[in-house]
Amino acid sequence: MGAPAPKDADPKAVWTGIDIEQGREFWAFQPVKKPAVPTVKHITWARTDVDRFLPAALETRGLNPVTDADKYTLLRRVYFDLIGLPPTPDEMAAFERDSSDTAFETVADKLLASERFGERWGRY
Repeated sequence: MGAPAPKDADPKAVWTGIDIEQGREFWAFQPVKKPAVPTVKHITWARTDVDRFLPAALETRGLNPVTDADKYTLLRRVYFDLIGLPPTPDEMAAFERDSSDTAFETVADKLLASERFGERWGRY
């Protein structure tokens, strides 16, 4: 039977058709454009051109970017975000000793590959 229209409605009046040209104006069908990189006061905070968009938005609201988190805080954040548990004292000490530029990436990769990550996020 399908989905019958209400008895008192004219079935031809319900259908308005599709305007293809109007649909092409929808934002999702527009070509991707590279935006101009904004100029910012806190140039030292931005490491790449992409990083300049956040301080530009903050400056329009009269806000300043915060300083980087210390290693201890950064490690706790990534542990709680990815596996929902705090790091052990041994893991903290190992991270503190690692002075390489990839120390954080190494820890993040290890957590993403751990079973605890799957246990935490598998429920979603």
